[in-house]
Amino acid sequence: FPPEILLEIFRHVHVRGMVDIRITRVCRTWGDLFRKVPDFWVALVGAADFTIPFCYIRMLECIRLTAPRCFGLSLSSSPCPMLKNIGEQHYARISSLMIFLDGQDYLDAVGRLLRCQDWLPNLSKLHLELEDDIYPFQRIPYYMLELPTDTFPKLKQLTVSAPLFCPQLSVTYLTHLTI
Repeated sequence: FPPEILLEIFRHVHVRGMVDIRITRVCRTWGDLFRKVPDFWVALVGAADFTIPFCYIRMLECIRLTAPRCFGLSLSSSPCPMLKNIGEQHYARISSLMIFLDGQDYLDAVGRLLRCQDWLPNLSKLHLELEDDIYPFQRIPYYMLELPTDTFPKLKQLTVSAPLFCPQLSVTYLTHLTI
């Protein structure tokens, strides 16, 4: 087949998860062509479960291949170091972020995330969830209450565990809130 026909076929591949990366390894030609289909990589990153142990190098390569498109991401436990490893050139393209936090250091992790709103100007969907069923009754740290009111200007959907909610997350453009 001519490359143009294969590229059009590749644009219609239904991605279910990281297992579908196998299709890029059928042969060198297919692998080279798939690198030119950011829609495939956006779907792959969006469907991948990065909450399980995963090779960060592979994840970062998949994220790089999503360019120039926006993408969604699902992370667990310590999301901020993971976000820093993604690379600043990709932050602006994160449109959806799902983070599962363990109960121990969740307040600090959420605080660090909220302070990085400049990294995420296109974030439209945010899901913050505690992995544990334990909801410790602690006060929200003061630095979370000192955020500008225009934090995450494109945020439309917010799903958040009750202890993680703070007023700065109820941004002006929010259309859907689940606590």
